[in-house]
Order: sequence, then C-alpha cells, then structure tokens
Amino acid sequence: MAILLLVIVALIEYFWSWNKDLVSMGRENPASANVVTAVGWPPSVSGAFIGLLQVPLVLVVKDTVGGSSSYVTIVSQWVITDKLAQTFPYLAKRRSGVGNWWQVFFVSFVVVGACLSGVSSDTLNTSKGPQLPMALFGGFLLLFGARLGAGCTSGHGLSGMALLAWLSFIAVPAMFAGGISTAFAMQATGALDNYIDHTGAVL
Repeated sequence: MAILLLVIVALIEYFWSWNKDLVSMGRENPASANVVTAVGWPPSVSGAFIGLLQVPLVLVVKDTVGGSSSYVTIVSQWVITDKLAQTFPYLAKRRSGVGNWWQVFFVSFVVVGACLSGVSSDTLNTSKGPQLPMALFGGFLLLFGARLGAGCTSGHGLSGMALLAWLSFIAVPAMFAGGISTAFAMQATGALDNYIDHTGAVL
C-alpha cells in the first residue's frame, strides 16, 4: 500500500506540481521563504511529517491520529453522576483519561499552529470564509458526519487507511466525492464566485 501511494504521489507531482496550485491562487512562495515563512510546503513533505506523528502516539498513548473524538470529550463533561453515566455510556467512557484528552490538546495545538503559520507566512486573514452562522452549521454537520462515520478525515484518511481498515477505504473516497461534487455544484450555481476575486484567485 505504501509503495502504491508513493507511486501515485510521484505521478501527480510529475504531471501537476503543487507549485501550480499556489501560482493559480496568487500565493507562490517568495524566493526568500524558508520552512517557517513559506506559504506552502510540498504535500509529500507535509504528509511525511503527519505520518510520522503516528509513531509517538502509538508508543505513548496507544492511539492513532484523529480529531473528532476531542469534541466528544468536551461535550461529555456534564456526565458527572453515576445515573448519567449509565444513561449515556458513550459519553461517559470518553469523559476522562489521557486516552481521551490527548485529542483535545492535539486539536487545540492544530489551531494554534495554523495561526502561527499564518502569521509567519503573512497569510493570516487573507482568505474570505463563510459567515459565522454558516460556519457553525457546517461545523456541526462535519462533526455529526464524523461521529456517524466512526471517524473524521484524519481518523480515516491518515490512520484508518494506514491500518488497512476496510471502512476507511469506503469513507475516504466518499469524503473526496462529496467535497468535489459540492465544489462543482457551487461553481455551477455561482456560489463560488463569492470566494474568487477578479483575477481568478481564491480569496
């Protein structure tokens, strides 16, 4: 599987360099950019770093990369009595312990890291996002789908496929199909125009 994916990544990079995406968005790396100030990294390098995160997680907390369970841990904090624990066993078993709370810290530091990256590369607040109500509704749908599907994009795409879990080989293509079809639908209806400036770059 690893060899197959390496071949696929190499072919994609050969026929469509990741730099072309940056150029098409008007955000190519400046000549003076370094690993901290770069607008973008090669996907192969980023993927290797993310993949290597699996090693300390497996060795220290006996778990793999994922993120959506962190929200379950936060929500479960009101399950404080034995009666509530018996009524909501799913939430009760995710309320405490390093095995649950590590994801909360992981997701929190992903947000912090993204902000630091945006500041260091001077790209913070340069993309136009959805309005707050739409963002909250979309976030709810994403989390609901992640828990319904037994994992998020990280859980299935990074961990599940690495473990050759059959459910992940269904979930990941479905995620990509949903995202791509939504993008085409937004383009066809003109909804995507709100996020593209006159040069064609994504805002």
